[in-house]
Amino acid sequence: VLWLVWVVVGLSHVRLNTDLFALRPRQSEAAAVQDEIGKHFGFTNPHGSVMLGIGPDAGADGVEALLQGVEVTTQRLEDFIESGAVVSVTSPASLLPSLATQTERIDWWTAQPREEAAAALENALEEAGFRTTAFAAGLRSLRTVPQPESALERPLPGMEPILEHHIRRDAAGTAILVSFTPQSSAALRLVAEELEQDLLLPPEVSLQVAARPLMEAELKKTLREEVMNFLVLVMLLTVALLAWRERQPRTLFALLALPILSVLGTLGMAGWLGIVLTPVNIIMLPLVAGIALDDGLFLLARYREEKAVGPAMERGGRALSITTATTMVGFGALALSRYPALGGLGMVAALGLLTAFSLMIWVLPLALPDERA
Repeated sequence: VLWLVWVVVGLSHVRLNTDLFALRPRQSEAAAVQDEIGKHFGFTNPHGSVMLGIGPDAGADGVEALLQGVEVTTQRLEDFIESGAVVSVTSPASLLPSLATQTERIDWWTAQPREEAAAALENALEEAGFRTTAFAAGLRSLRTVPQPESALERPLPGMEPILEHHIRRDAAGTAILVSFTPQSSAALRLVAEELEQDLLLPPEVSLQVAARPLMEAELKKTLREEVMNFLVLVMLLTVALLAWRERQPRTLFALLALPILSVLGTLGMAGWLGIVLTPVNIIMLPLVAGIALDDGLFLLARYREEKAVGPAMERGGRALSITTATTMVGFGALALSRYPALGGLGMVAALGLLTAFSLMIWVLPLALPDERA
């Protein structure tokens, strides 16, 4: 009971960290530079991306909806600058105006005194001694009203290298990237939630917000769900296999208790020792469950040969202690790695092996009667 209380308290201190920066090699120049940048400038690697796209069969109306969606998204991100949630926005919206925006600008241009301006400029050039024929194209553009046209089909001359970084056109359709720099991780999550919930985009336009912190949060959620699912699946399959082979209920429950208590004990010890779970070392938990069950089955087989707990523990336990120790040394050596992912894997593996072996020599003998007696 005391051990279970100790484990439960340790479980309350277990932490799953999916921050990929935490997996950087220790004592490296790159890590030192990143830490220094974070120390002086705050939030590191703050880049966020908003991808808007349409399918390959969207047509001209879909392209127009996409360009309008880029404009709306850009305006919303710029609003976040005023509230302090976003530091800067990089968008091709000004280079890719929608037909609606072009029409609005052309209407404004049409309302201006263009003919008077052109005539005044032409007179000024003549009075200054210039030949106006050299400026014919410029004067003609003042007098002409352009027609709106698709900015994707005819991008501004000279802007192609810039637009290539923001536009993707392939068999899957057309997508346009708008990037932004959030103030912090919390601000990034706020911006992502509001963009996905508040923007009223046409149904043919998709919107996706991507960033490293968002990916890490989703990774944490996925790991929690899948590790739990794996452990439950391992236990169900174990129950089915053992129930088919083992007829003694007391022994069956003891064997089933080994993997469950081993996983809980490993997590409890990790919590007490401050070992943080990561996407790398968390994979050891299903392995610990399997190793605990293997140890129990080996000792049970030895017990049935000896017909007594003492000799089985003396002979079988000795072999298991040697194999456990050598395996712990092999995995434990990883704890010396400068790469935190390998170091954490080694520590969790060593803890799991020690816990599984300790529980095996403690729990299983309680369920095995001494047949010689």
